Amino acid sequence: MGPVSLLSAVTSLMVCTTNQASLHVEPERLQFFKREIMHLSCEDKGWMVKRNTSMSALGSCEGWGGWKASICTVDHLSPQYDRGVYWCESSAGQATPSLYITVTEGPVLLQSPVFPVPEGQNITLRCRHRTSPKPPVRFYHDGKLLSTQPSDHMTIAHASASHGGLYMCEVGGERSESSHVHVTVKDYLHVVSYWTYLSTDSSVTDPSATPRLYQPGL
Repeated sequence: MGPVSLLSAVTSLMVCTTNQASLHVEPERLQFFKREIMHLSCEDKGWMVKRNTSMSALGSCEGWGGWKASICTVDHLSPQYDRGVYWCESSAGQATPSLYITVTEGPVLLQSPVFPVPEGQNITLRCRHRTSPKPPVRFYHDGKLLSTQPSDHMTIAHASASHGGLYMCEVGGERSESSHVHVTVKDYLHVVSYWTYLSTDSSVTDPSATPRLYQPGL
């Protein structure tokens, strides 16, 4: 792989949802266009927003964003600097489940749910384009055409485990990057933690330095 190639690894853990702390993202999505603005905050007071990207391994907000009134603001988002894993961490070292936030230079992105969707609820997907070309919009699931829609969004009713996976959209002859959608089963939350490795010239080379999955009560 080349010096700027990226390899993403995914692990999962079943954890109880009771009293689980979380990271909040505003706007409420994980996919952003280059140069957009993103606001991050922690559900629990005293927790700090941290991230692990190709350019800032395990850094807190003060080093790469603007921290004010418990809100971390990142403006002029960059694929090179701001794409990566984000989470909240307490002074005692407890960490929330991490979120993998992408920043694209392309003209299309697929907006998918930030958190896992409980089984039986609906999944709403939106295909966003910088210049809003005319439909139709095509949605793909795990590489196969799922639906062609006359608008920029579609809804999957009564989600089941089989609806989890990789989704992508196409409009105006341009395709988005793939987005993960996770469906929870019964009373458990399927939490997915992403960590990113770059080639040998990257500062992110130690798997042991990745965010931990925080299970409340432990």
